[in-house]
Amino acid sequence: AERPACAAVEPEPSPALLEDSVPEPMIDVPPPPLVVADELLQPLDLEPPIEQPDVEAEVDGDELTGHVPGLVALPVGCPACPEVELAVDTEGRVHCLGRTSALRQLQVASRWVTDHHELLALACPGLLSGSAQEPSCHLFTPHPPELADLHGSDLQLHLLTRVEVGSESTWYSCPLS
Repeated sequence: AERPACAAVEPEPSPALLEDSVPEPMIDVPPPPLVVADELLQPLDLEPPIEQPDVEAEVDGDELTGHVPGLVALPVGCPACPEVELAVDTEGRVHCLGRTSALRQLQVASRWVTDHHELLALACPGLLSGSAQEPSCHLFTPHPPELADLHGSDLQLHLLTRVEVGSESTWYSCPLS
């Protein structure tokens, strides 16, 4: 014979426990107001992003010296700054030329030129002036707004970008400061 299933029986609390407990008051707290930043209220741009070409990489093969009239490239450079070109003008003043990616190296190369002027004069006879002058530094960019905070500094700023018309392309450069 089968036994009937037993139901679990929970014991009832004793009346002594019920008298000692005080019910906690219920406080109804509304949720805080929803605050949304203004930029989140703008409509979403669901268009896929347009990939911009890496213009810095395209510029790498081109010499910067040719984009500044009156400069002649020096056959030597700062050993610690291979991305910076050294050039000289008709008065014998050294110019350091670099791209935005080499901004730090541009400053290091400028200091190196000042510290090693005599060595450069021996390596490049007849090109440098007899007295050491502060080098002129040129910074090239394909995107001028990223240099906006450098206007008014001692850097000479230049735009350098590839221009394409139909199937033809060429480099365009101009001074920005």
